Amino acid sequence: MSDYVPGTCNIGERERRRRYRVAYAAFALAAAYVLVVAVASVPAILVIGAFAPLSLGVEWYVQGREAFCVRLAWRGAFSFGGDRGSVSRVDARRRDRRHAAELTVISLAAAAVLTGLVYAAVATV
Repeated sequence: MSDYVPGTCNIGERERRRRYRVAYAAFALAAAYVLVVAVASVPAILVIGAFAPLSLGVEWYVQGREAFCVRLAWRGAFSFGGDRGSVSRVDARRRDRRHAAELTVISLAAAAVLTGLVYAAVATV
């Protein structure tokens, strides 16, 4: 099963780089959105709209750092470059899904905190 480790690692270097690219694009989109809200004459509460790209960015960045894809975990699969496969052991699938849920909760919490900090910064300007 290649480099697959249940609940720890289910993607390779190429997939990790892809996740970093998506994360950076999402962070750039969030920054652009916040800039528009900060400069325009609109209510600061609209900064909350940055939560979506921030949560996407955090989630994909964490997946890159952890070498772990949430979607693959829920599908019971792994991917290391050209080596793709499925996870057949029930205990391994369970560990993958638990880790996927943990990463998603951590990412959503981090995005919520970031959104709150950005709102506080924009609201005081």
